[in-house]
Amino acid sequence: LGQLSECEIITCYLPQVKNGYFNHTSPSPVTYGTSIALICSNGHESNGKMVNHFHCSGDGLWSPPIADCTPVTCMVPEIANGFVLSNGTPSYQTLVQVNCNFGFAIRGPAKLQCGADKRLHPTTPRCVAVSCPPPAIDNGLFYIVERPNTGYGYPFGIKLVFECHGGFRMSNISSAVVCQGDKSWSGHFPVCIKIECNPPDLSKFPYLVLEPPQVSYE
Repeated sequence: LGQLSECEIITCYLPQVKNGYFNHTSPSPVTYGTSIALICSNGHESNGKMVNHFHCSGDGLWSPPIADCTPVTCMVPEIANGFVLSNGTPSYQTLVQVNCNFGFAIRGPAKLQCGADKRLHPTTPRCVAVSCPPPAIDNGLFYIVERPNTGYGYPFGIKLVFECHGGFRMSNISSAVVCQGDKSWSGHFPVCIKIECNPPDLSKFPYLVLEPPQVSYE
């Protein structure tokens, strides 16, 4: 009679994984039916999780298949009036640079780092409109006709129109100015000068005397 073959228990072998370790302390191989956990290093995940459980199945393979622990990634936020400089999707501990469009200045940190929680740290900054110096006009006033951006004082893009008080007229400089992205106004502020009248021709009225002659607006 021939000898009966022995049945050997099915085993699964533990692979080498990057950036993680198994909670199984016994030497490989692992026998059928055993479950183990793969614990990834901080800022890493396997199959979308930091801790994964695997089961040694009847075909000698792990279910689900064991995958390396890879760095987590962070979503790049949308910055109003700005943008994020990043070489692709940032991964754990990667730095990204936040820049603002022309006419806007950054409020907050300009550099952000991808954290283990899949968020960029510290808080995402804002891009706010730069402001121009306060306008000034003697013997006149101004009012706002356009204000496309929010911001402090007189923000980038704001348009002002000037008017003179009664008895004054505006010089030939433009009556409107716009705050530019370099924090300067698009032109000089107008000047309001007092209206003056030409002296009357008294040659036709030899006996008429004006004392003193009134030649300016009152």
